[in-house]
Amino acid sequence: MITPVLTIFTVAIAPLLYPAVLMAWTAVLPARVSSAWFLARNQARHHLAYSTAAITPLLVGISLSAGLYTAAATLNDAFRIQGTGGSAALHDNEVTLLLGGPLVLAAVAAAIVVFMSSRTRGQELALLQASGATHRTIIFTAALEVMRTLSSE
Repeated sequence: MITPVLTIFTVAIAPLLYPAVLMAWTAVLPARVSSAWFLARNQARHHLAYSTAAITPLLVGISLSAGLYTAAATLNDAFRIQGTGGSAALHDNEVTLLLGGPLVLAAVAAAIVVFMSSRTRGQELALLQASGATHRTIIFTAALEVMRTLSSE
């Protein structure tokens, strides 16, 4: 039961935890260092709600499926230590039947959140252009965002 409890706890405190972590992480460099850093930090704070909404369903789905495997491995170790010869083996097809639908639903929900927030992408492009970013910088920024999106999913 530790995995569902830990997952619920993490999701429950996420609105308090994520802004605090972001604030601590971005406080490493003061805002006066550069205007680009100031804009990037404020943009990250503004989009934190979108990121949380996209990542939370995936966090829940992955942690609960990993929790099943952890529980099975723990039971197998307990059976081995007791010498009873029992087995709590989980087969991938069982886990797929049990959690496949919710995991696909979580992935679709994350994709919908990203799609719905795409309207602000035009505003971000305008902000980059207004701050003096070159065409090369804009392309580099888009490539980094694609890599970040792929690594978070």
